[in-house]
Amino acid sequence: MRKRVTIKRKKDSSRRLAFVFLLIFVIVVLVSLRVLNINLFSRGNESVKIYFYEEDSKELVWERHTIPKFSHIEEKIKRICLEIVRGPKNSNLSRVVDPNTKIIGVETKEDIAIVSFSEEIKNRILPGISGEAASLYCIVNSVVANTPLRRVQILINDKPDNFYWDSVSISEPLNMLTSSLPQGRKAIIYFFDKNTTFPILYESEIPEPEDRIRWARIVFDKLKSGPSGIYKDYLIPTVPKIANLKDIRIEGDVLTLDFTSDILSYTGFGSASENAFMYSIILSMTEIPGINKVLFLVEGEVQDTIGGNFDTSKPLTRWYFDLNPPPEGMIGYPVYYVYK
Repeated sequence: MRKRVTIKRKKDSSRRLAFVFLLIFVIVVLVSLRVLNINLFSRGNESVKIYFYEEDSKELVWERHTIPKFSHIEEKIKRICLEIVRGPKNSNLSRVVDPNTKIIGVETKEDIAIVSFSEEIKNRILPGISGEAASLYCIVNSVVANTPLRRVQILINDKPDNFYWDSVSISEPLNMLTSSLPQGRKAIIYFFDKNTTFPILYESEIPEPEDRIRWARIVFDKLKSGPSGIYKDYLIPTVPKIANLKDIRIEGDVLTLDFTSDILSYTGFGSASENAFMYSIILSMTEIPGINKVLFLVEGEVQDTIGGNFDTSKPLTRWYFDLNPPPEGMIGYPVYYVYK
């Protein structure tokens, strides 16, 4: 009787040991698949076109990458974006995004791929407008070229943003780029110093606008986004996030900015901040060729005032200023001082 019990215990012990070894083996296999980025449930592999930037030709160039086949298009898009983050295989092609960038999530809606990246995607690694557009459209073209979707919406940390890095708009879904990369032009934009005392000239590069309406829209979006990079330590944004434009029109030398009613509910205007809001817009917009006056409307109607301190019942012109040399070593500089 004791012998039978002993044999049974040995069998149970052997089974438990075998189960432990099997469990360890399965864990090792799964971890290995994870480390090697192998999808156990993929349906084989497929070849995709991944776009990168070629410095010599200043063009987007695709190369073939092999990725697993996925049953869901969102997983495929995420893997395509991961290939872009990892960089090109061809040494003649340039990396287009910060390698620390994470793909937070992917959704699809109608013909749009909505891709959310971590904040690192905004780290500039290519120069100029063309470099910024190259990075952005490598993502857009790679997604559109390999899926039935036609447009791509870029989010940053699951939130919409006005600009990809600091000049090319991502406020709307983007189509595949089939023409040459856009070239940039200089635009003069005015922020204010930290004390909202002096207007500060900020020279920025923007995509070449097709017309003055588009130019005004880009300038407004840049004012709303505020200064970028190290300039954040010296300059302040002057347009509140709640300020949204319903329409932009040009008649003669007058630029009309028609705001939504949200601006009237903004409670952050004091005399200094409203001064900065009004004149950063007026100064920046009148740098556009042919624009000498700015008219402020709300929901298509003339307002006596927007924040309670400025008369906005008629088109406003630039102040009269005295040109001053920039203080030595100052980043961004006060060009104009006000004579009242």
